[in-house]
Amino acid sequence: LDFELEAGPEVLRPRGETEILAEQAIAIAAREGCKRIADWGCGSGALALALAAKMPAARIEACDLSAAACATARRNLGRLGLENVEVREGDWLACAGPYDLIVSNPPYVTSALSARLREAGDLADPLLALDGGPDGLACFGGLIPHAWKCLAPGGTLACEHGIAQHERITKMLAAAGFVSISAVRDYQQLKRVIVARRP
Repeated sequence: LDFELEAGPEVLRPRGETEILAEQAIAIAAREGCKRIADWGCGSGALALALAAKMPAARIEACDLSAAACATARRNLGRLGLENVEVREGDWLACAGPYDLIVSNPPYVTSALSARLREAGDLADPLLALDGGPDGLACFGGLIPHAWKCLAPGGTLACEHGIAQHERITKMLAAAGFVSISAVRDYQQLKRVIVARRP
């Protein structure tokens, strides 16, 4: 994961939690021999590019709603010289798969907190990449069932999430039919990444 990325005001700045998600995704992809991987809400392309660098035989599809974010991801892709990533502008709900692995760092900050950060001038990241609705889980409501449709049997979904959201997301995953649901803790020992498998 030792490479530099362009990450301007049009994309979410990668943080420590995202590095943990990348490490988990790479480990899963290597262990399971994943060949078809998707990064939903790719932003700067950090997750997709980390996976592409470590899994050169895999094909990675990265998508984002933001045209500016996709442009940034493509520049990062070109600078690193990776050829196994396709960056596509659009909603992940338009993705079809099948994928062996889906990774995502979706918006999960509550609307109230996003507004407070914006008013305080502490919001350097784009609102589109942060605001997850009233409870921070709005995106998960669509992402989880669509991931189920797009994953091949035995495929894995790995997502970053907010503090204190793990239990609610676990219930959403279980209701959709996912199994082997597990938590990965961050550097402060907080549950910040969730991993689940389609049977």
